[in-house]
Order: sequence, then C-alpha cells, then structure tokens
Amino acid sequence: MSFKNKNYIITSLIAFLCTSIIYSAILAHNFNDESKFDTPFSGFPAIKITQQLDINGDEALKEFFTESSSSGKNWRSSFLLEFEGNLTLQNTNLHLIIQNSVISNIKILNCCNVRIKNSEFIAGYKAVEIMDSDSIEIISNHIHDNVVGIHMEYTNNSILHNNIITHQSGDSTILGDGIYLLYCSNIEIQNNIANYNHGNGIYMKRSADCIIENNILNYNYGNQSFSGNGVILVHFCDSAQIINNTANYNHGMGERYSGNGIVVEHSDWSVLFHNTANYNYNNGTGIFSGNGIYTEVSNEVKTYENVASFNSESGFEIRGSIKNIICHNNFSNNMKYGIIMNFPWETEVYENIVTNNLMGNIFDFHRANVLGDNSITTFEGIELEFGQKSIPSFNFPIFLIMTLLGTVLIIQHEKKKQI
Repeated sequence: MSFKNKNYIITSLIAFLCTSIIYSAILAHNFNDESKFDTPFSGFPAIKITQQLDINGDEALKEFFTESSSSGKNWRSSFLLEFEGNLTLQNTNLHLIIQNSVISNIKILNCCNVRIKNSEFIAGYKAVEIMDSDSIEIISNHIHDNVVGIHMEYTNNSILHNNIITHQSGDSTILGDGIYLLYCSNIEIQNNIANYNHGNGIYMKRSADCIIENNILNYNYGNQSFSGNGVILVHFCDSAQIINNTANYNHGMGERYSGNGIVVEHSDWSVLFHNTANYNYNNGTGIFSGNGIYTEVSNEVKTYENVASFNSESGFEIRGSIKNIICHNNFSNNMKYGIIMNFPWETEVYENIVTNNLMGNIFDFHRANVLGDNSITTFEGIELEFGQKSIPSFNFPIFLIMTLLGTVLIIQHEKKKQI
C-alpha cells in the first residue's frame, strides 16, 4: 500500500470519527428536552393535519383527537400534534405536545402543560403568544422573520430552552423583541440564541424570579427608547438571575435605554454573574445608553465576574441604587468610563480590573461608597477621578483611534444586516 493511500485512509477515518462525534452530540442535544413534566402517550401516534385550528376546552381537545384518530378513543389525557398552519388553544389542562410543525402563529390562552418543540415559526405576527397560562415549555424551535418572537403575559412556571430566535422585524406599534415577558414569574430562559432582532434580545417587565442563563443576545438593534439591548429588565423584575450570557454588538439609536448589553432598571435583589457585554453602541445622543452593563434604582444587586469592554459609553454604570456589590469584574477599554457611579449609596466596589478606559476608570459622583482594592491603569494623559465632578483630560489621538474603531465595527454590523 502506497504512502499516499495510507494518508487517504487515515484522513478518511479521522473525518468519519469527527462526523460521528458531531452527529451524536446533535442527537443528544435534540433529545435533551429538559422537560418539567412527563407526558404518558400510551403508544398513540401523532395527529398530522394542515389547517387553521381553534380548540377551546378539554372536551373540544378530546373531540378533535377522537375525530382525527383512527383509534376512536377519547379518554386519554395526553395528546401529540404535528401540523402546518395556525393554532389557537384555550382553557385546557390536558397534556399536549406540538412538535415538528411549521407555524405562523400559535396562541395559547389559559392553558397548562403544553410543550412546543422542534418546530419552525415563520412569517407570523406574534409567532408564539402565551397568555394567562402555567407550565408551558417552548423547546428547540426555530423562530424567525416574524413581527415578534415569543410573547408571554401573566404566565408562570414555564421554560424557554434551546430556541433560535432571529430577525423579528417589529412594526409601527410594537418592537420586534426576540423574547418579551410581562407580568410573568418563575420563567427559565436558558440556552437560547436571540440575535438580529429589531427590538431587544430579551425584554422583561414586572416579571420576578426568572432565570436568564447561557443565552446569546447579539446584534439586536432599534431606533426607539428601550430598544437595541441584549437583555433589559424594567420595573420590578426582582430576584432575577442573569448568568453566563453573551450580549455583544447591540446597537441603539433611541433617546433612552438603547444600545446596552444588559440593563437592570428598578429591579431589586438580582444577580449578574459571568456575563460578557462588549462592543455595544448608541450612535445617537441617548442617555442611559451604549453601556456594557447599566443598573438604575436597583437595590442589593450583586454584579461579579462580568466582562464589559469596548462599549461606546461605559463598561458599567450604576445610578441611584443602595447596597450593591460590584466585584471581580473586568471593565476595560471603553470609550468613556470603566465604572461610573451616579449617586448610589453604600455600594462596595472591589477587586475589579478597570483599565484603559478613555475618559477615566472609576468616577464616583457621590463618594458614599466603599472603593476597595481595584486593579487600575490608565492611558497616558488620563486622570483617575474619585468623587470629583470635573471632566478629566484625555489624549486626543487615542480618542480618535477608538472613535475610528467604533465606526468600522458599525459599518461591519450594517453590512451583516444587509446580507
């Protein structure tokens, strides 16, 4: 056997091995639904249809499956559905799995124990709309090119796992958020990708005790206030756990709260841990915008082991909050400050890396805070400010370089959107 043939065989074996490993990983991912409830199907096959469905109540659901099934049995308490079209489901507590479907809109009102998985949502208004429900599971779906992705109101104890949610467009009346929550509680938002949405990756309002973990929330954009953020929590989203998310390259042009990586506003007792919020940008004159992480009037929030760099404003801004802890973070290379503190009280800031921020590294307006042992270095010509209200001097050539870098990143982002 020639040396060339031996190399070919070895290369083929390596390629086959790699393909097998990747395929096994994909299968493991697809079958790991992480469901909170087990659905006993007793061997009944899925009902497959193509039509508009409107089912109201347990008896109507049973009747539909009786008429559609050759088994003719209507006593079962769990159902499996595959369909193409639109669905409205109301007032049922029976177990229903909707899977492997192509859907424009699905609306679930006052229901429990519904699982939606492995389906595609395209060209709808509110692609997945959940109202007044409990124990809803939205798992491993592809939701794209709708007006809004997942819209939940007054819903509790539910999970949103492993979904890809991209290119929601919004319209003149509503932002195109990837995930929108209002008056919800105990929602797990984990392992989702919410990119390129004309609104926010995740928007939450008055929704407490939620977990936002391991999500990728990049390249979201908007020209209104409260848009163009990776994740934004507004008004009483208390006790949130925001852990290990990536919120990069979000772009806003709104007047307020626009173009940030992570925003926590009027929400107490939250934890921000091990997130990345880089290259976020506001190219207007927006206030509370363009930061890696921004917190406002949110008390007893712990922010630690995050990275927020190369943002158009500051790495971290805190405003009007009490008893927060900011430690072990890296806030470097931002176009304004590393950490800017606008009148928080009794806030501890220690053991952070805060370096090479263009206008200063730590700027404390109020001084009623504890500034511990932070690792701080500066650009040549930058003054380090602690509590002084004067604007520090800065090195103009470095400012020009950083501005050009930001401009190049924006142009690249705009080209990606056009593609």
